[in-house]
Amino acid sequence: MKKVLILVFVMVGVVFANNAQFRLGEYGPKSPQIELAELEAMIASAKEAGKTVDPAWQEQVRQLIPLVKNHPANQNVDGLHAVEFRTLEEDGYGTPVVIRPQELSPLEQQIRDLEFEVDGGASSAQPDETYILSLKEQLRPLYAQRLENQARRNPLDQGAAVCPGTVVSGVPYTDSGTTVGMGNEYFEDSTATCPNFTNGPDVVYAFTPFSSQDYTIDTEGSSYDTYLYVTTGGSCPGITHVACDDDGGTGTLSSITVFMNAGQTYYVFVDGYSTSSGAYVLRIFDNCTVDCQPTDVIECAEVRDSTHAQNNCNGGCENPSFGGVESWQDILPCQSVCGRLFTYIGPNGSNFRDVDAYLFTLTEACSLSVTMRSEVGYSVLVSSGACPWNFVWSTSYAYACSTATFVTPCFQPGTYSIVIVPNAYTGINDFREYRLRLDLIPCSGCRIDAFLQAPGSGGWHTCGAGNDNSLRPSEDYTFCVNIPNDGDWTFSLCNDDSLWDSYIYLSTQCNAGVIASNDDGCSYPLSVIDCQTLAAGNYYLTVEGWQSVHCGPFNLRVFECIGSCCYGDPGAENCAYVSPSFCDSIGGLWTFMEPCSSGACYTRPDCGDGDVMFSQVPSLPDESWNAFRSDYNQNRLLYDNYSVQGPIGSIKFWGVMADDSAVYPCFNPTEDFEITFIDSVNNVQQVYNVTLTPTVLDPIYFGLYNLSEFEATLNPACEITTGYVRVAGTGSPGCDFFWSVPVGGDGILSFETNGSGGGAFQNSFELAFCLDRAPCIVDSVTIISTNNPSLARMDWWQTQGGVVEFWTTTNPNGVFPTDYVDQGNIGFTPGGHNFTDVAGNWDYVNVVLILDCGTPAAATVVNQPSPFFVPVAK
Repeated sequence: MKKVLILVFVMVGVVFANNAQFRLGEYGPKSPQIELAELEAMIASAKEAGKTVDPAWQEQVRQLIPLVKNHPANQNVDGLHAVEFRTLEEDGYGTPVVIRPQELSPLEQQIRDLEFEVDGGASSAQPDETYILSLKEQLRPLYAQRLENQARRNPLDQGAAVCPGTVVSGVPYTDSGTTVGMGNEYFEDSTATCPNFTNGPDVVYAFTPFSSQDYTIDTEGSSYDTYLYVTTGGSCPGITHVACDDDGGTGTLSSITVFMNAGQTYYVFVDGYSTSSGAYVLRIFDNCTVDCQPTDVIECAEVRDSTHAQNNCNGGCENPSFGGVESWQDILPCQSVCGRLFTYIGPNGSNFRDVDAYLFTLTEACSLSVTMRSEVGYSVLVSSGACPWNFVWSTSYAYACSTATFVTPCFQPGTYSIVIVPNAYTGINDFREYRLRLDLIPCSGCRIDAFLQAPGSGGWHTCGAGNDNSLRPSEDYTFCVNIPNDGDWTFSLCNDDSLWDSYIYLSTQCNAGVIASNDDGCSYPLSVIDCQTLAAGNYYLTVEGWQSVHCGPFNLRVFECIGSCCYGDPGAENCAYVSPSFCDSIGGLWTFMEPCSSGACYTRPDCGDGDVMFSQVPSLPDESWNAFRSDYNQNRLLYDNYSVQGPIGSIKFWGVMADDSAVYPCFNPTEDFEITFIDSVNNVQQVYNVTLTPTVLDPIYFGLYNLSEFEATLNPACEITTGYVRVAGTGSPGCDFFWSVPVGGDGILSFETNGSGGGAFQNSFELAFCLDRAPCIVDSVTIISTNNPSLARMDWWQTQGGVVEFWTTTNPNGVFPTDYVDQGNIGFTPGGHNFTDVAGNWDYVNVVLILDCGTPAAATVVNQPSPFFVPVAK
């Protein structure tokens, strides 16, 4: 017997391979997963051995893949962000000025250090005025040593020495010149709020705005301690003070943001702190708008009032200085952050500025590529560790509305914070937006070609990308991938027409720390890392060629591997849309990308609302499921045992209809069956040939078959209460019935015959069916005339034995029971009966029969009538 079974499976496997279709075998379904896994293993083995892969294997794999629902190649994921690698300009930053680390001369390094202290570092509180004056006095002789401040330079287009001033032609406006050799013609209004007086040489400009709005005026790029002030009203030099600034820009440079009215002339004076003079740059520009992008991390919410020190959600080490708590906002490298800056007056009347501190981690030695676009001038600082501040790099950039990329020195692995502060302590009376992007440049020399915010997708090409990484000897393309949350994630090159042989690696470091890799995971030659459990953070994904000669285009999709998780009581599960690892932790069964709303947690088919005496309901698709052929077309008949109390009025059973080669499902409006009940002890049978309409249920089994439900009323009721039931298809050839197995059973094995009454043998399966008790009703009532005109015979069938009560009326419009007369009752056994004296001497009679299956023959009958109202006419 074992040899026969083995032969059958081999034969089925051969047919399956040739047709590349899902099959239901004689003894159950044969899944395409097995065939597909075997072929893919053969391909992988051949490749590892350096042999040529048989093209027929590849073609066979392509035919099998559509039949495996959960195969990675069939993962049609919606809702991905299409983030094909874009330039900074395309990503909303604009074309950047790239500022790389450079060695400073001792003079410039000394100036830079003192200017950093003048700016207040990362402090939100403006430095003490006495301390600033001390720093400025230290800077004056250092500025004087700069070559550009040691000789007078007087470009023709520089600011006028005297009124009416050089006319500003429009914004944005930039001019340069020197105050060396100029006169000290003008002085700041003594009523001005700026604390410092000016005795240095000066120049003057006249500016008439075209629109009413905020404008920024600064001296960024100047080489000495500048001072700015603005007046208006009347002729130059103006009679009304508007604004002034000494050190609102970088270091000792000046910056003013002020509202100006269209058509009104303003006078801008470039002066120097005390008696300072030197080469200057003057810039005037209108304010820009920086818009957040959908993929940006948004700065945490914070208040802008006198309690800012206690309520700043990302103030870093600032809050403890004012009675608050240390606060950070965590970010990941390869992310863009959208935030806002402002200034305010603190509880003690001092000037304060916003401090935004973001905490991140480097898993390997890297330089940072910091890209900023801001509506105001700003400083960027990097501190190692948390509190207290330990600044390892800083820079200032006062060019609002411009984009700059700063490249830092190499930092070792560890925790760092990047701090953003406005250059000014006053003047930002509303929120000003900025966007920060933090990219990585590994110090190992490993090249990152692009960043990818997960979930995301896009198309790239390895040909020409270079062999920058050492994972394989082929051209490669490496991504810094930002995984936003803990979960299971898939990195897929599937669903692509590319024919080059790809290989992918997922690692925690560029060129190192590989945690997953794959070759041909979604069928040769495409690769996938499927449902990898990851914590939120940055990872590297490298796309390589399998051999050095392999390169080509690829489509990468990164998405969270989530789906329906069915958990709880079998047959009535709860559903959660979660990752497979979380589903496993709650003991559920997980289905990829199947939403809970689609019925992924199935409701088990049941026997309905009848009087059920026997029940073996079918298994669900996510349980151990099978179906076996029981059909006269194939000469295979299945039997299962049962035992009930009382006559059987109906049977419900479940299965699938498939073509005679067990390859495709078939669906017909009706199906023909022979249902046979067998009393094997007394050698008695009751046979029913029925035509039934299938109810096709939603669950799909093995990705191909819908389970069908059939129900047949047995007329007359079956009187065999213990025995075997056989359900077999008798329809036209080409569509066979496969009887489904149940979720449980009574433990008694079913058996099978060859359909000719012989060859019976035991099988180790149960079958899914329900038996309902026959209802207590009178059925099939007919009136038969006799030769005697005063007599008529009434025939009927009753499903069970009991007392039949006879009610009559001669009123054609009579209402039961008011207009009816009780003619008495007689006890009858189950089955067919007749009564001949029904007509009597009436010209017209209507008869109602009432059956009481539980009342003895002599008892009074009070049950409701059967639905048969029998008119009798003589």
